Amino acid sequence: MRVTAFLLVCLASVIGSTESQSETDAFELIKTSLAKAVCVNFELLVTVESAVFEQTDSAAGLAVIAADGRFDITIGPDQYLYDGQHSYSYSELNNQVLVETHDSSDGVGSEISFITNLDHWYFTHVSIPNREYRLTGKNPSADDSDLPDSLTVYVSEATTRLDSMEFYDINEDRNVIHFLNQDLADSCVESFFVPSFPDSTDVVRF
Repeated sequence: MRVTAFLLVCLASVIGSTESQSETDAFELIKTSLAKAVCVNFELLVTVESAVFEQTDSAAGLAVIAADGRFDITIGPDQYLYDGQHSYSYSELNNQVLVETHDSSDGVGSEISFITNLDHWYFTHVSIPNREYRLTGKNPSADDSDLPDSLTVYVSEATTRLDSMEFYDINEDRNVIHFLNQDLADSCVESFFVPSFPDSTDVVRF
């Protein structure tokens, strides 16, 4: 009986802290600052763990995300860029860049820029206040989204920034994005969103 009473007290404490966390919780502050930033710069380390092949691949990366949806992402030798009208996917291995034209309704880049607007795409569930959160998609059945249905986010309370996020892709591989550094700026360097590839690159347009 004493154990049951103790558990109930602990549960009540957790519920109380969850209800009041929106004003003081580190993740809420982080999401707000990311959503308000004109330009967000990330230094990344991306790892992919394959249970089938029993191997882990990793690559360093840089990401520049503008509030208007444009982005420039470099992961290892490959680059993904969106200039507001066209998306560019460059593969150094194939020496090829795929170019697609988009209109304003395409929602291109949501799988990239979602990081700066998490509340738009996900419901937040607190696992450990100020440390660990479970995010579930608001519209997981949408056919036009490549976003994971759910993911786990870890934050760094000491630095008030994202620490890492992990999710499983369609191949059931575990993906982890480590945020090594974060900078919020009042403007973006416009040259980041101007495509520039080697002259020998094969250009394929859709």
